Amino acid sequence: MKGRRFFNWLWRANALIIFVAGLLAVSVLLFALYMLVADLTGTRHASNVMAVAGQEIDNTKASLSEFSRIDGTPLLRATLYVEQEFAYGSGSKETQAVQNELYFDMETSKSYWLIPGYKGLIVDRYRMPDDEYRDNPRPARASAYALVEKDSNGDGKLTGSDLKEIAVSGPAGKPLHRTGTLVESIDGTQVDDKGAVALIFYTADGKFRFQKIDLDTGKVSLDSAL
Repeated sequence: MKGRRFFNWLWRANALIIFVAGLLAVSVLLFALYMLVADLTGTRHASNVMAVAGQEIDNTKASLSEFSRIDGTPLLRATLYVEQEFAYGSGSKETQAVQNELYFDMETSKSYWLIPGYKGLIVDRYRMPDDEYRDNPRPARASAYALVEKDSNGDGKLTGSDLKEIAVSGPAGKPLHRTGTLVESIDGTQVDDKGAVALIFYTADGKFRFQKIDLDTGKVSLDSAL
């Protein structure tokens, strides 16, 4: 009799375990299905991406960041962001990219763009010297930029994966000089103590190189392999 009761109890316990396991399996399956549907029909987000001409864009919006003071000058600087939304599979995709910088002179109440009429992408800006977050940072003497204006890899977008053009400017965004040098990446930047010559380390065609640029004229005085 006791053996019979034990087996009845064991059978019920096994049935309960199987039932609970089944519920868990169904729950996991439903959750996975929900995530799959959400992924296919939801909105995806990406940064430093901009659709090029020819793609159907549902919505485009431009916005400015807060203005920040450029030390040692009467100038304020803000970043121009461009947000785009377009169809992606069964859902949509939202992208945000830096397109320009706006400067405002507090003494003259005049403003100007870093690159007037620019429709490309600013992938990175490099402060020179790069010690902004040190205890005693030196004042900025120049800036370098990685600009993307052409879809070099043919994926229909401007991204950091495209070839980038090296550009340099003074700390106030001018004079801006575009060197025409197309690179895979900018690996480091430096400026001399007088703020007259910028040194840019970069990778192009899989090779490590550097160039010296006169910040007044934009002339590349030296371009060599490392």
